[in-house]
Amino acid sequence: MTKLTTRDFFRHTVIVLAALALPYTIFSIPAKEISQPLPAVEVGESYWILREYDGILGVFRDREPQPFEIYNVNISTLPDEDRELLRQGIVAHTDEELRGLLEDYTS
Repeated sequence: MTKLTTRDFFRHTVIVLAALALPYTIFSIPAKEISQPLPAVEVGESYWILREYDGILGVFRDREPQPFEIYNVNISTLPDEDRELLRQGIVAHTDEELRGLLEDYTS
C-alpha cells in the first residue's frame, strides 16, 4: 500500500469535496467563468492550463471544462499581474513546467 503524504492527502480531499459540491454549485457559476477563451496551442498537443476556477487555482487538462485538480490558493490574494494571467490561463506543455508553475503559486 502506498503511503500518502499530507500534501497528497489534502489535494485528494479537496478534489473529492469539490466533486461532491459540484452538482450543487454548477448553476451558480457565472457564464463568463465557464466560457473564458483558452490560450492558443497546437492541434493534437496535450497540455495543462492553470487558471482561476471559482476564485481558486484550477488545473485543467487539455480543453476539459472541469479542473483536473484544484488548489486552495485564493486568487484574490495574488498580485494583479498574476490574477490577470490566471484569468487568461497559463499553459504548461510538460509535467516539469506544470510542477514549476504549481510550486510558484502554492508555496
